[in-house]
Amino acid sequence: MNAKVISAIFRRNFHSYFSNPTGYVFICLFVWLCTGAAFFPNEFFNANLANLDQLNASISYVLLLFIPAITMSIWADERRLGTDELLLTMPAADLDVVLGKYLAAVAIFTVSLLFSLFSTLGVLYTLGQPDLGLFLTNFFGYWVMGLAMLAIGMVASFLTGNLTVAFILGLVFNAPLVMFNRAMDFTTNTQVASTLKEWSMDGQFRDFARGVISFSSLVYYFAIVGVALYLCMVLIGRRHWASGQDGKSLFGHYLLRLLALSVVAISAVVIFKAIPLHADTTANQLNTLSSGTREILKKLDPKRPVKIHAYVSPAVPQDYVQQRSDLLSLLRELESLGKGNVTVQVEEIEPLTEAARRAEQQYDIKPRRVVSRDRGAIRDQEIYMGVAFESGMQKVVVPFIDRNLPVEYELARSIATVNQEERKRVGVLKTGAEMFSGFDFSGGMPRQRQEQQIITELKKQYEVIEVDPTNAITEKYDVLLAIQPSSLNPVQMANFVEAVRNGQKTAVFEDPRPAWFGVVGTADPNRPQGGMMGMGAQPPEPKGDIKQLWNLLGIELEQKGSLLGAAEPIVVSQTYNPHKTIEGLSQVPPQLVFIDSEVPGAAPFNREDPTSMYLQEVLLPFVGALTKQEGATTNFIPLIRTGTRTGMIPSSQLMQQSDDPLANQVQGTGVSYVVAARVTGKPGKVDAAKKGKSATKAKVADDGKLKTENAKMEDAGSPEKLKSDAAKAAATSTEAAKKDDTKAAGIGKVKAGEEPPVDVVVVSDIDFIHDTFFALRAQQEADLALVFDNVTFVLNIVDDLAGEKRFTEVRSRRPAHRPLTAVENRMEKIHSERSEKIEELQAELNQEIEKTKSARSKSREAYLKKIEQLQKGDVKLSEIRDARTALELQESLEEQNFSTGISEVQRKYQDTVKKTSEDVLLQMRNIQDDYKRWAVIIPPLLPLAIGLLVFFRRRASEREGVSRARLK
Repeated sequence: MNAKVISAIFRRNFHSYFSNPTGYVFICLFVWLCTGAAFFPNEFFNANLANLDQLNASISYVLLLFIPAITMSIWADERRLGTDELLLTMPAADLDVVLGKYLAAVAIFTVSLLFSLFSTLGVLYTLGQPDLGLFLTNFFGYWVMGLAMLAIGMVASFLTGNLTVAFILGLVFNAPLVMFNRAMDFTTNTQVASTLKEWSMDGQFRDFARGVISFSSLVYYFAIVGVALYLCMVLIGRRHWASGQDGKSLFGHYLLRLLALSVVAISAVVIFKAIPLHADTTANQLNTLSSGTREILKKLDPKRPVKIHAYVSPAVPQDYVQQRSDLLSLLRELESLGKGNVTVQVEEIEPLTEAARRAEQQYDIKPRRVVSRDRGAIRDQEIYMGVAFESGMQKVVVPFIDRNLPVEYELARSIATVNQEERKRVGVLKTGAEMFSGFDFSGGMPRQRQEQQIITELKKQYEVIEVDPTNAITEKYDVLLAIQPSSLNPVQMANFVEAVRNGQKTAVFEDPRPAWFGVVGTADPNRPQGGMMGMGAQPPEPKGDIKQLWNLLGIELEQKGSLLGAAEPIVVSQTYNPHKTIEGLSQVPPQLVFIDSEVPGAAPFNREDPTSMYLQEVLLPFVGALTKQEGATTNFIPLIRTGTRTGMIPSSQLMQQSDDPLANQVQGTGVSYVVAARVTGKPGKVDAAKKGKSATKAKVADDGKLKTENAKMEDAGSPEKLKSDAAKAAATSTEAAKKDDTKAAGIGKVKAGEEPPVDVVVVSDIDFIHDTFFALRAQQEADLALVFDNVTFVLNIVDDLAGEKRFTEVRSRRPAHRPLTAVENRMEKIHSERSEKIEELQAELNQEIEKTKSARSKSREAYLKKIEQLQKGDVKLSEIRDARTALELQESLEEQNFSTGISEVQRKYQDTVKKTSEDVLLQMRNIQDDYKRWAVIIPPLLPLAIGLLVFFRRRASEREGVSRARLK
């Protein structure tokens, strides 16, 4: 290899390309195509992400047009000009010639790509704060893909001396590897289509598109380069062996060499594909699996490999773009780290296709109908985002990955579940809160009862069993769920309490005032039984004494005297609402208790307990308050507590409220109430003399103690600190798991005759596990931004009590993508101006109402004054009658004026709301169109300006020294 020859050929080809204005025209066209593909599609603004997803989807087609424009002159131009003979007579090997020309083509392509890089990066920084690691990895992927296509294009150039033919051949030779990505359009064989797609240019680029530098993909692209360059050397050297020695051709010999090299290249790609060498370059590590998921993959049974079938729509609405991206990225990461134990097959399917029918028949995966906005227009479409997991005889299906579903958790849990032969068992106590499907006869005519979604969710991981407490509970469960146990009769209550006393790990959900479940509150009697069509109803079944459970655990629901004088559980209210800016949530009653990291006056979440350490926000409707009984020997560990902007009301008084607000009878307390707690240790007898005082009252009397407790919880770690230091949070979780394991080991060591220790989590609410929160988790409107951790908290409780330490951290992960902040800020300003106009109209409407009320008040005051004068004898009765008639007439006229005025204001109000809504949509379109125009127009200007400069300089150089007469 002669470096001087390679350098000379490189400089000659590189200089000739950039000394010609035609080269800059092609660069200008390339930049225009890249920026147009990246920013012009509506999907870019619909996705609201500062990335290059749209360009990633079409970059192979852009390169398919641009690369042949570079390679067509590599050798064809030499033949056309007759300079090929000069090159071949140089004292250089064929390899030197090929490398010199290839490196020149690479340099030309690299310069073109740099023009596009700085252009697109400038546009993205104008629109938001892109992830620089993701961005540069995308362009590195474009570069290595271009290297492979350049080598193939050079082969085409060595076959002909015609530039046009060389361009067409370069396009044709590269087309198969590009079009393999659309194999599903050409074959119905899923396996063949999947294989071809995997070996396509786009298939190998997928890792780069998600911000991962994959070593196996690099081997794929450079293997193509090696094979193609060797073929170029063969084509140059054929002048030596075309006729062969003794008249025999060596074509077969070199063909065999080429096939052998191709086999070696393919084998190298297959080998390195099995080795998970890659680097996640994204700023937020979007493609990196958590330590819990990695641990699950390490412990998979190799005798039971997991097969994953994912069915995903090729295009989804804005609200689902991030979810789809996370799903596909994590699936590839799972397959990469699964080391053969996890295989993934992804099918992009549309409704009413053969693949769609197969997904429904095999896994009951159906499309979900979603409503979205595209540039303001309402779109109703059906999309797929379902995943099925199989291992041996086990199967788990996630029919649809909802918007706010933690994707990594769903995947990791499903893999772990299907790979294990036996599932842990969760018992659900049969109470008045019906959790399972069946028929309900309590209201007369039988009605079909649907299974609660929390049960459906638990069945994805556990064997869920309904437990009837009518008989003694002798069977041990990994966890026992008791939802509203106060509805049990005396026998059932005694059996349940005995099970807890015997060391059964239990999660208790007891609500003083259930709002959404068809069950009575803690202090209310059960409803009448049976009866058809309201006839023959039996007296209500007596309730067991829930105090048996409270005394065993050493806790109680805080109580307050009601209007009837008897003490009963309170319902907590809180005036803190972090979602007042969301329409429809600004006037929620204070009994809907929002608890997040910003709640004033207390550290809301216990950051030392694994059930609550990662929580960010929960919503508890009509929640009670828990407190420790004085003299109790158990450990009372608060998990969730309210802030201090609180009040309380006896539960029965909520039933006496009329239409207006529930806060009328709320008594402000300013106390931080515990609404969820963990009770551990050995139960002991409670001193009856001390039992009258509640721990909460003691806290109110001693503010210093409350502050000390809050300070301890704050020291455990704030959510912000956990976000910024994930490693510390993971270490804390591991340490907590070790403590729990030690504690669990201690539970088993019970001396004969002693009561075993209890491990019970108590939550003073059942509405927070209602199906409503599953619906919120699957909400379609991204503007609501309601992401509550209610479901996460329940699953954390069950997992921790069952000894499942693998999913707590994974379940709480929320990948942070980079939005288009510039567009969001402009739209926020527009929405703010719209809100101000609506508020002005509302104020005008209120002013009109007050004006009419004031006029009525003056008229009535004049009438009452006449009555007073009549009593004093100052006026006659006839004058009173006249005043009464005048008042009625005036009130009638005022009523007409009032109705007319109000109607006019209301009409104006409605018209303005409609007009402002239309204006917002119009301005949104205008903003997007403005960005589109500038993103497509400005970037090509720089290479165009340089091309014009080169053109005029070259033109001036050609005219230099030529007489004016000849120029004419």
